Amino acid sequence: MFSLPLHLNNFFTYKEINFIGNELKNKNRITFYNDQFFIKASRHEDLESFKLMKHEIFVYNYLKNHLNIIPPILWFYEDSSLSMFIMANLKDSPLATKRDAYCLNQSVNVNLIIEKIKTISHIPIPTTWNVTDNRQEKIERYIFNVQSFLQIPIKQKLTALLKTTPANSTFVFSHGDLLPMNIFYSKNDITFIDWEWAGIRSKYYDKTLFLLFSHDPSQVITRYSLMKETMIWDTLFLSLRELNNLNRVKHLPLFNKNIPKWIKALSVTLEL
Repeated sequence: MFSLPLHLNNFFTYKEINFIGNELKNKNRITFYNDQFFIKASRHEDLESFKLMKHEIFVYNYLKNHLNIIPPILWFYEDSSLSMFIMANLKDSPLATKRDAYCLNQSVNVNLIIEKIKTISHIPIPTTWNVTDNRQEKIERYIFNVQSFLQIPIKQKLTALLKTTPANSTFVFSHGDLLPMNIFYSKNDITFIDWEWAGIRSKYYDKTLFLLFSHDPSQVITRYSLMKETMIWDTLFLSLRELNNLNRVKHLPLFNKNIPKWIKALSVTLEL
């Protein structure tokens, strides 16, 4: 059993707090906002989400001394059964409202966003974090999982490529999930949210992820040369991971719509 901290009264009405409590009982993990504040909370019963929440709180508190493009946490709470944080509700709009939008507005300054993404890689890595480059292992698993709808030339090229090892990478601090929907944007301000997957990754991972989901992936790969030696492994990894996710979920409309996109992305990356 859990009880909500009394400090929530400083941010939400009695009715809103009751709603938050009921949602947590039913879902274990929730987000909620009113005109002024945003809350994200998780119960221990959903252990993975609970750990991610605690990690995200750590990251936000760590980043406040290193990065000015994040929303500051106004208050957070952690005990053995409940973890939550509150920040001001952002007034700007996200670049996308869903994961698979693939269509940034033409007015968006993509180069400015890329420059802001680069600043993430300059953040010192926390001393408690460890570097693990397991991209090749995951790529092999993804290929096995989705092999039924990979064309023979793609499988052959991937098999040949996997006999080598990933190009030497510089590992840096990484957001880890920098989709357009996690970027709030205006002409005067850019804010990166949802840091629960922050960790250590290759130097171009965040940039590659953002670009692949900004427009049709195969067009982006050509336009920004994502098949270059320094970026090809991240491009292949992310393309195969998305195929694997779509295959695992098997949500038919999304499957039929997006599987061809990512197969074409692989083909373009491998220059077939």
